[in-house]
Amino acid sequence: SSLLRDPRDVEAMTRAVALGVAGTGCAVTVKLRSGFDDRGLLRENLLAAQAGGASFVTLHPRTRAQGYSGHAAWEDIGFAVDLLSVPVVGNGDVTSAALAARMLRETGCAGVMIGRGAVQDPLVFRRCRAALADENFRRGDPDASGYAWEMTAEEEATEVRDFLRRFADEVFGEAERRDAEGKRRRRRGRS
Repeated sequence: SSLLRDPRDVEAMTRAVALGVAGTGCAVTVKLRSGFDDRGLLRENLLAAQAGGASFVTLHPRTRAQGYSGHAAWEDIGFAVDLLSVPVVGNGDVTSAALAARMLRETGCAGVMIGRGAVQDPLVFRRCRAALADENFRRGDPDASGYAWEMTAEEEATEVRDFLRRFADEVFGEAERRDAEGKRRRRRGRS
């Protein structure tokens, strides 16, 4: 976040990454907040990321000082969409398919990034895919009866449980495997 204090730093960092990946086919993207302590340099930082070579910009519309408190200022996402010629991805306060659709409608952003919402609901990405496939739901049609969600509550519970098991195995299982390998090496070193 400290780069947000000087747009020249944002541009230099973006340009350095762009030069580093030149010719590889990798897209350079920048995710930033609305500002460091305040939004005073939002416009300049957005333009700096674009000028540095960002293929798209993801905006979390809170300042560093705000952390995750309060509400994300989605109007900053709309501002970025209007200002930049590269696509803008919105981030912040999206915890459901309805909020993803609302962010797309209200800001005009090209996509939605979900962070902490996935911790609250590991199936949020599937819910969004199902909901956003429904044109009426995406438009916010008040007569839309919802979207097609083809999982029962029991199936959802099974999916979440399986996800948590895979996650725990990935995080804790890897640590256990490293510990066991370290013990084997230490034993071999003593013999």
